[in-house]
Amino acid sequence: YCEILKEEINNKKNIKSNKNQPVLIMNTKTEIPITYINKEQIRIDYYYQLSKAKKQNDIKKIVKNLEAGFGVLPEETKTLTNTARLRVLLTGSLIKKVEGFNNKVVLFFKKPESGFDVVNFFQSVESFKHKNLVNYKYENNNESGLKIYFETFEFFPSLDLLFSFIKTIKNFL
Repeated sequence: YCEILKEEINNKKNIKSNKNQPVLIMNTKTEIPITYINKEQIRIDYYYQLSKAKKQNDIKKIVKNLEAGFGVLPEETKTLTNTARLRVLLTGSLIKKVEGFNNKVVLFFKKPESGFDVVNFFQSVESFKHKNLVNYKYENNNESGLKIYFETFEFFPSLDLLFSFIKTIKNFL
C-alpha cells in the first residue's frame, strides 16, 4: 500500500521515475511450484517479495528464506529468482528487453544518449567470452534499435551467460 501511495504522490508532483524496468520474457517455467510450497498464500507472498525487490541483497535474503524454510530451490524457482535478479540489475539501464530461450538470448537496447562510446561498446561485446557461448550477432535498424543475439549451449536456470555479459558491458549501461 505504501509503495502505491508513494507512486501516486510522485505522479501528482510530476516526478518521473527514471528507473524503467526491462521486459523479461523467459521461455521456460519461472515459478514456485506447489510441490515446493504447498500453501498458496505463502507462494503468493514470495512472488510479491520478489516483485518488490529493489536490490540484489533483497533477492539474496528471499532465496535464503526460501531455502531455510523449504529446502533446495527447484530449477523453475532458481530461474524465477535469477530473473528477479536480472530485473533489478537492468532497471534503468540501456537494455529494455530480454528474451530468453534455452539455446538463445536476445537483448534489445534503448537508443543511447549522445556521447555514447559506440566503438568501445562494440569492442567490449566482441571481447566477451563465456563457456556456454556458441556464437553471437547483432542487428541494428531504425524501428527496433540494436539487438544482440547470443546462441548458447544452456541458458536456464542460472542465466549465467547473461550475468557475465552484463558484467562485461556494465560501464556502458
